[in-house]
Formats: sequence, C-alpha cells, structure tokens
Amino acid sequence: MKMRRAWAGIAAVAAAALVGALGAAPVSAYAATDAASLQNEINAGGTATLENDITASVTVPEGVTVMLDLNGFTLTNVDGQHTITNNGALTITGAGTVDNVSHAHAAVYNQAGATATLGAANYTRSKEAGTSPRRAQRQQLLQRCEPGHHDHRFRRGREAGRPLLEPR
Repeated sequence: MKMRRAWAGIAAVAAAALVGALGAAPVSAYAATDAASLQNEINAGGTATLENDITASVTVPEGVTVMLDLNGFTLTNVDGQHTITNNGALTITGAGTVDNVSHAHAAVYNQAGATATLGAANYTRSKEAGTSPRRAQRQQLLQRCEPGHHDHRFRRGREAGRPLLEPR
C-alpha cells in the first residue's frame, strides 16, 4: 500500500510538472479513506476517490469543482444531515452508492446556483420510513382514541380543559 501511494505521488508530481510545462492548471487526485480526508479532498478540489465505505456528511464549498469517484464503495450520511451538500460544481462518477439514512434529508442536496452531474451510481434513502415525526405523533394519538371514534375527523380544542384533539 505504501509503495502504491509512493508511485501515485511520483506520478502526480510528474503529471503536475508536465501540465505546468504546457501552461494548464494541474488537477489534483486524492484517495479518501475516512470522513476527514474526504472533506479535506473535497475542499481542495480536483478528484476524490473513495477507498472504502465512509460514513460522512460532506459539503462542496462555493467556487470549488470536485469529481467524486465512488469506486464501488458507499458514502452514507451522518444522522440528521444530507449526505452531500453541493454549493459548487460536483460530478459523481464510478459505480457505488450515495445513501442517506435520515428522514427528510437527501443523498445529494444541490444548493441554488450550484451544478451537479450525477453518474450511474445508486442514490438511495435506505432507511426512509415515509413518516415525519409529526405524523408519527398524530398516529399515536389516533391509536389512543376509544373504539368507535376512529372517523379521523378531528378538530382542535382551543378552550381550557379540552383535549388537544377530540373526535367530532
């Protein structure tokens, strides 16, 4: 693994020298192995390649161009956040999965003015329950009603001493 990274480093230096000699801007390529390295690579721009499954919620900063190669691995969000929030220019390539396991959050959330090009990867919300916390609370209230009062037409009791929801 160290030898492979050493050759990758030598190749990157040689490519940068060649591109620099031709007058073009160099493109960086990095291998991400954890959440911190992935976010650092995204912040730097260029190409970031997953080297294993990673649990992270990452943000592409405004003005940054990133190519994310999933490389057959899965990027899963941190609970309660989007998996990828894009404020810049994002291209996702390679086989793999971008997964979000939080209700009401996206696998890829593209902010206004940002650009996203999504490749043939899987974009999923694998633990989506389809129920918001508010809806779940309402379902619990319905289950507590007396038998025969399940006509699902409720009015809100606003006067003192009345329950929040009561059957009509």
